[in-house]
This record gives sequence, structure tokens and C-alpha cells, in this order.
Amino acid sequence: MTSAAPNARRTAASAGYLALVFATVRDAAVVLDADGYVADLNPAAERLFGAAVGEPLRGTTDNETPGLNAADDAAARRGALNDGQWEGEIGFITVDGRPGTLQATLVPLTNQPGQKEGLVAVYRDISARKAAEDALRESEKRLRFALEGANEGLW
Repeated sequence: MTSAAPNARRTAASAGYLALVFATVRDAAVVLDADGYVADLNPAAERLFGAAVGEPLRGTTDNETPGLNAADDAAARRGALNDGQWEGEIGFITVDGRPGTLQATLVPLTNQPGQKEGLVAVYRDISARKAAEDALRESEKRLRFALEGANEGLW
């Protein structure tokens, strides 16, 4: 018996283990091919984007159609391909029509000769955090206005 059998078991076990990890991650994880079509995605990405393998991740320019902000997404993809990684915020519209913000990390997917075959993207919905930050800023603004209007200060 050759050593190929244990290596095959290790590879199969490794692939199964990686699939389990991919499915367990709570952030949306998407693998895009060189043409921008979904090659693989985890359940969190399916829920967030309503996407499926073989489809492009939808882009939106009208702030009504579900998907990633097309301009933000294009800039992120270019940045990842040109610089080796891109991290930042991308606007999006949820599948139920609400605007939101994603924290995104995109990296090129390269094969053995180093050719770029696509992108791996991880998205975290930070809409609730951004809304809380905006509410805090607005509250601080109102407090400043009230204190200045009353010509008073806090001691």
C-alpha cells in the first residue's frame, strides 16, 4: 500500500473540515471567480445578499434594488486586485430594502503560478453600529446646541 491513501484521506478530511468552517463563520464569506460570479458562498452570505453560486453579486445604483453599492464594490475589487488586499466600508441595500453598511475585506485568489483567479471577500454588517454612532453624534450635537443657547456650561 502506498502513502497516497492517507494523503487522500487527509485531503478529503481537510476539505470537509474547511467546508464546515466556511459554513460556520457568521460573517458573509464569498468566493468570486475572475468574471465576478459567485464560485462559493456561506449561509451568512446567502442570507445577506440573497445570492447563489453561478450568479454575480448584485450591485445597485438606485438605493432601492438589493445589492452592494456598485461604485463602492468596483473600487473595492480594483483595490484588492491592484494592492493585494482591500479593507473598508461598502454601502448596500438588504434583500428587504433597507440601506446598510458593510465592513469588507477583499483579497485576490491566486493559483500556484500566482495568477489571480478571482477574489475572496468577507463582509460584516455594521449597520446597527453605524446607526448607534450616528445617534450619539446627533445627541451630542443637540446637547451642545442646548448648552450654547442657554449660555451655560457644565461644571
